[in-house]
Amino acid sequence: MQGVTADLGAPTTGFVDLPSSRQGCAEVWFFTPQQEIDACGHVTVAIATALAETGTWEPGKAAVQAAGGLHELRLRQDDHGVIVEMRQQLQHFEPLDPAPNLVPILGPTTRPSGRRPVALAGTGLRHMLVPVHEVAALAQLPMIASDIATASHRFKVDTIGVWAFDPGDQPEVRVRMRDLCAAIGAVEEPASGTTSGALALANVLTPQRPRLVVTMGVEMGRPSLLSVQVDFDGSRPTAVCVLGRSRLVLAGRVVIPVTFSWVTNPWS
Repeated sequence: MQGVTADLGAPTTGFVDLPSSRQGCAEVWFFTPQQEIDACGHVTVAIATALAETGTWEPGKAAVQAAGGLHELRLRQDDHGVIVEMRQQLQHFEPLDPAPNLVPILGPTTRPSGRRPVALAGTGLRHMLVPVHEVAALAQLPMIASDIATASHRFKVDTIGVWAFDPGDQPEVRVRMRDLCAAIGAVEEPASGTTSGALALANVLTPQRPRLVVTMGVEMGRPSLLSVQVDFDGSRPTAVCVLGRSRLVLAGRVVIPVTFSWVTNPWS
């Protein structure tokens, strides 16, 4: 699987097995060209969409089992195609106080915003969430892969999500984010369901405003939009549902040659 992933060259590749004994459940292995990872939100949405569009899965409940845990899904159909809802549970949350000095790694724009703490959070992967003062600061990140990887290894995270509140008065909370992934593969991902889910659960929302809209990939020229709905137990966020669509951009068949070998018995 690692070799196929490297040949394909996509930021993340998902390998799917459909056990006959577990209808509506897929076992998935996620690989970047560099290594195996425990979870991937946007590839999960793509897998569910592909299975629905080929008639393998019907609209309704489904699930994906991966190294990072079991993620419950719900598939809906509308006039524009399949909508996938992916539920995630907060597995880790740790505010970093005082905030670490990330200026040597991510540049002067990453001085703490003061509105939210730098935090470690995860729903399958581990993310460092770094707030900055304004959206314009995101375009000024140095994006040096070795520095991003060094910081990620230092804090034992898979990605670094640098984010800012999007100005405006909307019923939902809106943010812009860049997800820096050099520690596990690509320098940056244009969309990330696990990072968006972790951010939504990291005390960014309130029971009065439980919906988060995340715009990513703008600085890469590959904009994406993710919608996140959080469940609350009183004032405490407990679970998140990431909604997304995907579309087919490439189809093909991977043929892996099989080499047979045998040992001759000299005594026969």
